[in-house]
Amino acid sequence: MQKEINSAVIFKNYTTEAFVGKWDGVQYPPFAPGQETYMELWKAMHFAKHLIDRELNKQGTVTNNQKLRRELEAKCVLFPGAEVKESEILDKNLKEEKKTKKVEEEEFTDLEKEEKKEEKAEKAVKVKK
Repeated sequence: MQKEINSAVIFKNYTTEAFVGKWDGVQYPPFAPGQETYMELWKAMHFAKHLIDRELNKQGTVTNNQKLRRELEAKCVLFPGAEVKESEILDKNLKEEKKTKKVEEEEFTDLEKEEKKEEKAEKAVKVKK
């Protein structure tokens, strides 16, 4: 059965380190190790290509080994069964987005605390002068 280019598939970061995918100059949030995300087939294939290149380069293996590429691609691009509904795909992706936002918020919280400490230190220095 031929897969349609716009059909939803699962992109999986099968590696043990985060992967950052880019498409058309837009950087996507990092895919955590083992993370699975539903997306269009064409986008999953694009991300898989770059993830595979990264892993082959790390191993010092040539990137044009088609047999090995197909094996790794099968780990990256997973085709869900017909029983998966569009609403389930959206729900799963929304949950992933919320996780990503929470991580970003936590990072910014630390940054804000650090900025407040710096501001207090600057005010203390001005008062002493």
